Amino acid sequence: MLTKTCLTGDAHVSSMKAILLAVWTINPEIVCASQFISSKLLPLNRDLVTQEEQDQEDEKSRREAMRDLVESWQDRLQLISVIVRLHLLCSYMRG
Repeated sequence: MLTKTCLTGDAHVSSMKAILLAVWTINPEIVCASQFISSKLLPLNRDLVTQEEQDQEDEKSRREAMRDLVESWQDRLQLISVIVRLHLLCSYMRG
């Protein structure tokens, strides 16, 4: 839901903010109905992310995904090792 804090964005949208604030005071649902305005034109300040911050977050996600992938393959190799050992043990016991 769009709140009045969304209406405190950058100076280049100040006239739009004034219009939205006027509409907000008359009927908040009109402003809330516009996802384009709330998500594209006037995001909350905490939603503003620099490219550097996005790059850092992407790098963190990439490292985490790589770690998960390595752990998954280590688990598979360990399972294969157990299966091979059991097969060799069974073969040895048979004969």
